[in-house]
Formats: sequence, structure tokens, C-alpha cells
Amino acid sequence: MKKSVIISLVLASLALFSFSFAGCSNGEDGLNGKDGVDGKDGTGLIWKGELASAPSNPGNMWAYYNTTDGCSYVWTGSKWDLLNGTSKTTFDVEKLDLTKNELPVRIVEGGVVKTAPETRKYYFKDDILYGLVDADFLKDLYEVSEITKDTTEVVITKKTNDETRNTKATFDLAHRTLSFDNYDAFFQNSDVYYDLVGTYPYLMRTAAASSNIAGQEIELSWASQNVHIGLYNDNGTYLLAIPNQFLKDIFDCAYQVVYNGRYIYETSDLDEFPVLREDYYRECTTKGTRTQTLAEFTYNELCLNLDFNYGLKAIHGIEAFPDFDTYFIAQGIKNDLKSTNAVTFTKALIDVVNFYFGDGHSAFKKNSCWAGEEKITGNKTSKLVKKYFDTRDRYGDARAKAIGGSASYNEDSGESTNIPAYAVSSDGKTAIVRFDAFTCRNYETTATVEEKREMLKDNELLNNYVDADREEDSQYDTISLIAAVHQRISSTPTVENVVLDLSRNGGGRFTAAAYVIAWMLGECTLDFTNPITGAKFSFTYTIDADLNGTCGEEADSVKAKNLFCLISPMSFSCGNLTPAVLKESDRVTILGVTSGGGASSVQHTSCADGSAFQISSKYVMSTSKNGSNYDMDQGVEPHYYINRAENFYKTDTLAALINSINSGKTAVSSN
Repeated sequence: MKKSVIISLVLASLALFSFSFAGCSNGEDGLNGKDGVDGKDGTGLIWKGELASAPSNPGNMWAYYNTTDGCSYVWTGSKWDLLNGTSKTTFDVEKLDLTKNELPVRIVEGGVVKTAPETRKYYFKDDILYGLVDADFLKDLYEVSEITKDTTEVVITKKTNDETRNTKATFDLAHRTLSFDNYDAFFQNSDVYYDLVGTYPYLMRTAAASSNIAGQEIELSWASQNVHIGLYNDNGTYLLAIPNQFLKDIFDCAYQVVYNGRYIYETSDLDEFPVLREDYYRECTTKGTRTQTLAEFTYNELCLNLDFNYGLKAIHGIEAFPDFDTYFIAQGIKNDLKSTNAVTFTKALIDVVNFYFGDGHSAFKKNSCWAGEEKITGNKTSKLVKKYFDTRDRYGDARAKAIGGSASYNEDSGESTNIPAYAVSSDGKTAIVRFDAFTCRNYETTATVEEKREMLKDNELLNNYVDADREEDSQYDTISLIAAVHQRISSTPTVENVVLDLSRNGGGRFTAAAYVIAWMLGECTLDFTNPITGAKFSFTYTIDADLNGTCGEEADSVKAKNLFCLISPMSFSCGNLTPAVLKESDRVTILGVTSGGGASSVQHTSCADGSAFQISSKYVMSTSKNGSNYDMDQGVEPHYYINRAENFYKTDTLAALINSINSGKTAVSSN
């Protein structure tokens, strides 16, 4: 078989099955910029639900899902028009005529643009980039069924040491469906379905405390979406041909591949694209107007992507619609999302993630080259934006006045600067540690674990960050900060109370959040749910806080202290997850105002035209009680409310409240 035609252009290795999102966003990328002008109201559907046959005496814009033929219909005044779906149940297998193009490649890595020394072969159908799969596809880890000119079904099997636990993905080309018998296990590469923390020298996963509960078999159909998946004849060798964007959306390839009409750009991180700003947009050969083929495919693939990956459909009311195509029709934005005008499409996409989702994690990231470099705003005004900035300013100004530091903000991060990260009350009993994002440096640059530990010990933040004013994010690392604070508290015998101030923490890396939780409790257990499949999984970590080379010792945590966590509506994502887990432990007292929520990890994704955005993924952060998982999107209620923002940051005022709680004299409780 010809290895050159395997989708190595997108997935050079098992990276195909490694999810690209690493943790929580701080939710601020999608909140910058001026409010847009309210757009036109959509023509609403009157949804009648799931029925075996059409309802009698229909009114205009009545719509329903027909459980008999699997289609959705809308009454347009004289007849039932097909809304979504197809009355056909079987199809001829598509034999795709692809065009081979030798294209120059530019690779974006570590903030640097590298031009590949040679052109590479890519496959297109019209304007759509394709990837190809043959029987040798990732053969060390996955097994692909034989593909011939008569193949109607291609099965990709994930192999394990125990064949009874193998899992499968099945492309049924005759019915135009893709099914997974266990989606979560199909992509599993550790002892849990998906480990959002990873492996670091100062974190150790406790395998015995990890668990998986399988979800249901799932299936998606591309029959009504005009997405072409079929067989390609490469000089007598038959290969499964799949649009590259479909691979990215469903299999979440580690590498993003975008095309601007002249060059192919490959990157593992769409946030790298600022370094390509001039190159990517300047070299675009078709700025302004997308072809009808590309526009329609981009829309259809967007619907498939969100159907399969958006994790908050239920709590946002979207689950009431059979699919996102129906949802977009109801909102009156389908035509804009299918527009060949790239700016019109981009405005509508911004509205989808910022306004219709409005979950704080979902955010628009980057225009396609067709839409151009200039900043584009949506048509809708999000209430979330105004509320967010009002809250940010209120708590930021109160903090700056109470403990010093700059009251100005970085417009990209939304964070004030020069805020002390550590303080001790005048009586010496209460230590306060504060930071505005969970960050984690990459300590994978040295050869051995010992060298990595030395690198952490030698980090400049370990010795002077606690005493120094905060500078810039490039020098900021939560792991080093907590290690330094731990040393300080361990050497200060008067400290009885430890307060974790997350009142302006917008989230960040799961790795750092797990480290902080384990520092407080001795270990960190995180629970997740996949609402698409119904799967649940849990994993537990211990840490090495004293940097002696051993995780999980008594000396690695402050769990023997009186523990408190300070939260506000600004505490979002991992800044919401952390107090939720701390409160669930029954060992930490929560102070402040209800946190801002943010239940899902972030999934970075894109459209077929290269537009980039992020969404709340199908991995939903949860707390577990009595065997059930509950998402935390509503935020965490404090045990004790602090209603005045200025009292969050006056060290001795906060210490006095804590002393009162410890003595049993404080009676005002949120519960």
C-alpha cells in the first residue's frame, strides 16, 4: 500500500486520536470587542416534537420530526417541506473523483513559520481538502478492514491486549453513517477514557482510584448534509476518502490543516495563527467570496461538528431541536451561515458562539483568509459581555484599591497587573494566595525526571514570585507559585488558616487546577461526563509539593490547616471547577459570591474554510454524589456570603471573618 496517500498530511501518528484541547479557557477570548448591533429576528418554527406521522390541520411554520422515516418537516402554507433528513435509507457508494495537487506547505510551530523543503501531495474534490485511509492505516494501533471496489462498509478497530475489549468505528457507506460501539474507549490512551491533566513529574495519577462507565453506541449520519465520503481509486488501490474537516471534527486530528488557495498551513494550535497574520491573509488568492461548493460544505460540516461535539445542548435548550440545522433555521440564520460572502458567514458564526451559545467558553478565534484580517463583529449583542466587563471592573477596582497594584487592564487577558500573590494577616494566622489564571509551564524539555524537578526548583518564580509584584503571563506559572507558597507556609508555624483567592480567576489548565486541589486536599479527584454518549469517567492525582521526588506525602499538602476558598462571579471554568471540588470534599469553607460557572472543557475547532473558534466540548466537568454526576454550570454557592467587593481583599478584614467562623461566632450562612 502507498503510505504517501494515508492521511499523514493531517495525522502523522496516533495524534489523530489525541484531543487537541488541553484545558479550560479563561472565557475571555470571546468577550473582547465592541457589542454588535442587534440583527433581525428570525422566523420561528412552531416545534411539535417527534411524531410517527404529520400532525393534522397544520399552521404556518409548524415543524416536527417524523420518527417513521427519520426526517424533519416544516409546513410552509400548502405542503410539508423537507426540513432535514432524507427519505432514502440506502445509497450507492460514492466513487470520488479527486484531484491531486502538489502544494507548498508552511508549518507553524512554537511561534515560528517554517516552509517545508518540498511540496506535498494533497487531494481535493472541488474546493474540499480530503484525507485518505487504506488497510495499513495506523496498523500498530488500529486495524482497517479490507477495502475493494465493492466495499460498502469500512471498519476501523482499535486493538487492545484483550480482544474482547476491542472497539470499532464503522463507516457504512451504503447508509451514509458512522457509528462507534464505544466512542470514549475508541480514543482512550490511558487508564481513563480521556485524561485532561496529562503526565508531569510533580503529578501522579492513582490508577486504582480511576474509573470508567461506558456510554451508549452512537451513530451520526451525513446523508442529508451533502458531505461526500466514499471510495477513491488510486491506480487500482481503493482507499476510503474522507473530507479533512470531517476528520478534524469527528476524530479531532492533532494537526489543523487550512488552505488559503495558494499554500497549505499545518499547525497543532490555532492560537499560533497570529504569527501567520501577514502571510496567511496576504497570500489568500480568493479573498471576499467563497465558492458555492465551499460555502455549502462549510455549513453542512459546521452542523455535523456541533451536533457531535457541543456539550451543553441540553442545558441551553438546543436539545429540543433534532439537530443544529433545524436550530439555525428556527433562529433565521441558516442563509447567512451558507452565504458565499465570507464576512456575512463570519458575522453569523460569531453570533452562534458568542450570542446563541453565550456560555463563556465558546468564542470566535480567527477569520478565514476569505474573510480577511480585519476584525469582524457579530450582528447580535450579548448580555454576557456587558455583565462580564461590569463584574470584572468592580472586583478589579476593589482589589487594586485594597491591596495595591495597577487598576488598569490588559485588554487581551482582562487581568489587572502588579497584584501581590501572597499575603499574611497581621496576627500571622491567615495566609492568602491569589492568582487569576491556572497556568502550567512546559517542563518536558529536559531528558530525565530528575532534571525536570531541578528545572522546577530553579524556576525564578519559586524564589521570588511570592515577594515580587506580578509581571507578565510569560513569567507566570501556578505550579511554581504553589510550590513557593507551600515552602513559605511550611516554614511559618503561626499560619493556621489558608485562603485560596480565586475571585478573579477565569480558568486555565486542568494540570494546574489538579495540582492546586491536591495541594489543598492531599489528592485531587476529577469527574467528567460525556453527555453525547452518556459515559462517565473519574481520575485521581497526588502531587509533589515539597519537591523531594515523592508524591502524596503528608508534607505535600496543607490539608491539616483550616482551609478556605474565596470566589466571585469572575471565578469561571477551572476557577469554578476548583471551588466545586473543594466544596464537595466537605473540608473547605467557601467564601464570597456564587461563582461564574463554566462546565465544559474547551474544544478548539474550525470550519472547512479556515474560520477558527472554540466551543464547550462534550467533556463536562461534574461533581459526583450518590453515584450521579452533576454539572457545575450554575456555579458554586458559598457557605458564607461577602457582599461588598472591597471586603474580599482587605487582608485583616478577611482574617477577622475567618477567625469568627473558626470560633463558631459567625451565624450568617448561605445555606
